[in-house]
Amino acid sequence: YLEFSKELFIAGSTHQEDEAALLEAWKNFPHNKQKPQLLIAPRKINRSDQIAQACIKEGFSTQKSSLLCTKQVPTNLDILILDRFGKLASLYPQAQAAFIGGCFNQKIGGHSPAEATAAGVPVVGGPLTHSNPQGWKEANASLIGKPEELLHAILDRLQQPKEERQKESAVQQCIEQLPLGRC
Repeated sequence: YLEFSKELFIAGSTHQEDEAALLEAWKNFPHNKQKPQLLIAPRKINRSDQIAQACIKEGFSTQKSSLLCTKQVPTNLDILILDRFGKLASLYPQAQAAFIGGCFNQKIGGHSPAEATAAGVPVVGGPLTHSNPQGWKEANASLIGKPEELLHAILDRLQQPKEERQKESAVQQCIEQLPLGRC
C-alpha cells in the first residue's frame, strides 16, 4: 500500500491526548539523532483533518495518505496521517518501532498491540493497559507513566533491533488470547 524510504515510527489507534504527546516528543527530538517519519493512524479517521492541522500548526510537513499521488512516501514529509481503514497492519513490518494509542485514557485502557507485536516491532505504550493486559504482557512493551516520558521511550525503542518475526502459530496464539471487541 505505502512504501517508506526513511525510518518509520508508527503511532496506531491514536486519540487526541496521544497525538498531543507525540507532537511534543517530535518537537523535542534531538537534533543529533535521525528523526524517522511519523505515521499517525487515528482510531477515528474522521479526525484526520484536525490532526493534520495540529501537525502543520507545530511546523511539521504533513500529508494525509489519501492525498498521496504515489505509494512512495516522500522523504521530506515529517508526518503522514493514515486516513484509510484496514491498512495499518500491513504497514507495521516497515516500522522501526510503534506507539499504541489509548493508553493515556482511563476509559479506553490501551488498544491492542497485537498487530505491531506480530510484525516484530518494538512497542511503546502509556500507563493504562487494563483493557488488554495479556496482549500488553505478550508485547513486552516499554510502558511509560506519563506523556512527558514518551520521547525517551521512543528513542530507546528506536535503538532496539526489531525482534525476529513471530512464527504464525505464536502470533495466532497471542491473538486468540486477546479479549474480543477491544482491539
